[in-house]
Amino acid sequence: MATTDFVIENGVLVKYDGCDTDVVIPDSVTAIGDDAFSGCDSIESVFIPTSVTSIGWYAFSGCTNLNNIYIPNSVTSIDENAFQGCTSLARVTIPNGVVEIQSETFDECSNLESVDIPNSVISIGHGAFGGCGSLEKVILPDSLESIESETFACCLNLTAINIPASVKRIGYAAFPCDSIKRIVVDDANPIYHSDCDCLIETDTKTLILGCRNSWIPTDGSVTSIGDGAFRGANIESMNIPDSVVKIDGRAFYDCSNLEDVYIPNTVVEIGEYAFRFCDNLTIHGVPGSCAEKYAKENDIPFVEL
Repeated sequence: MATTDFVIENGVLVKYDGCDTDVVIPDSVTAIGDDAFSGCDSIESVFIPTSVTSIGWYAFSGCTNLNNIYIPNSVTSIDENAFQGCTSLARVTIPNGVVEIQSETFDECSNLESVDIPNSVISIGHGAFGGCGSLEKVILPDSLESIESETFACCLNLTAINIPASVKRIGYAAFPCDSIKRIVVDDANPIYHSDCDCLIETDTKTLILGCRNSWIPTDGSVTSIGDGAFRGANIESMNIPDSVVKIDGRAFYDCSNLEDVYIPNTVVEIGEYAFRFCDNLTIHGVPGSCAEKYAKENDIPFVEL
């Protein structure tokens, strides 16, 4: 490997022009710039020295044969899309100094099976692990405060989630309803709780995430089914309890196996696209109710309770 393969400007590795399979970045580098290795499909392994503190946008995106990378704890910043499309990468350890896993950092890393997230991380960005179809388990650290929208979208082998007490925000469709079977929230979490394999925002009584094994609690703890709560879930039937007054838009979006939903007359609002692409659905409800009106407006079969 020749040093001339590295284009370095003021400590920033701007571009790698080599074709080696194993790359050792020089100690003179303090930052890996945007797109520095983007599309280098010859690379299989990369060693990053402790002199490096940051990894730029799309730095290793499209390195489809990259299967091993060492990221030292000196790295405190990894920008968006840094490893997007690294389809051979199977395991990643996030350095202890990283505070945020940014948007789409590991998007479409389809063979990623394991990721170690340290206690320094407080936020995981939009789509950070979207399309990581081989990811089976993720341990979220006790430092984590925010999980943004679609963080684990299309992680079709992810079957269980455990939300730590520290989490204060969970975005839209953060987890894949179609594969998740179990949802657990730490009892000490002041914002969210879990019941009947549902993730519920406690104060607003909003069910924000369900899964294939969920049933909606009947104890009055849920009054609203949130936007995208059951999106794509592999469910065939759902009973909405009398405590529910609102079903938000996209709540059951693309639940293609959903055949029967029972909606009480306590529900006074059903949002746009709440049952979009539920092509086999029959709505069961009370005559003259919001449920019947919605069914008629959307050409969904309606059966009187």
